[in-house]
Amino acid sequence: MGLTGPELYRLCGVHFAVIYKLENNIEVPDKSRWVLVEALKVPFNSNLFAKKVREKREVLEWSIAQLSKVTKVSTSVIQLLESNKKLPSMTLCYKLAKKLKLNLEDFV
Repeated sequence: MGLTGPELYRLCGVHFAVIYKLENNIEVPDKSRWVLVEALKVPFNSNLFAKKVREKREVLEWSIAQLSKVTKVSTSVIQLLESNKKLPSMTLCYKLAKKLKLNLEDFV
């Protein structure tokens, strides 16, 4: 996009120190990564995300109701997401990924 650090900061609110760290492969909080993905409209693989959410939930031996309880996301939304009938918002992705310990880089 050809944006400078300050321009990107104004666009998405992520401090340019965090942007610098990302550009230099230094660890930053996942929430900052998600904000940047959304602001920059980076392509997101929702099919893969839906599959990984279901797989990880099953590995943890959680029901949809249990995942719903820990994430505070309704069971119907989780069912729609897992069946790839609902395109998740970045906020929803962040909540689920954080609780399931999924990495952002796997889906963009």
